[in-house]
Amino acid sequence: MCPNAAEGSDSPPQVYAPPYPFANMMIYQLISWMNSGSSQVSESKVVSLVKDIMLAKDFDPEHLQGFSAKGDSPRPYTIPRFHYCPLVDVIRGAFRDAQAAAFHLMPFKHLWKSPLDGHKERIYDELYTSDV
Repeated sequence: MCPNAAEGSDSPPQVYAPPYPFANMMIYQLISWMNSGSSQVSESKVVSLVKDIMLAKDFDPEHLQGFSAKGDSPRPYTIPRFHYCPLVDVIRGAFRDAQAAAFHLMPFKHLWKSPLDGHKERIYDELYTSDV
């Protein structure tokens, strides 16, 4: 039986305003956010958000003013003494080489046959000897 509606009573059921049944409005809003949208946030992620970020000693809500998860456009970043060569150029150069004719471009099965009893075992020793 519903505790808010007695049998034979004409009075409407009592409806509680938020943050009920939560202790305060912050928890109510956090749980409402967790359960909103098409892809709900897991309980463990919400607990982690609260414990690891919101309850951290250095947490300051003022730091989030103007925050956007979208973020700024990418900025160039220089790594000293880092050398870069586009992979496409390396691959093209490799296939132009005379040794390219010996490359294994199609996978195959590498089998070993026992000289004692003749049974065969598949050997996985190179990428091109795999099924994929």
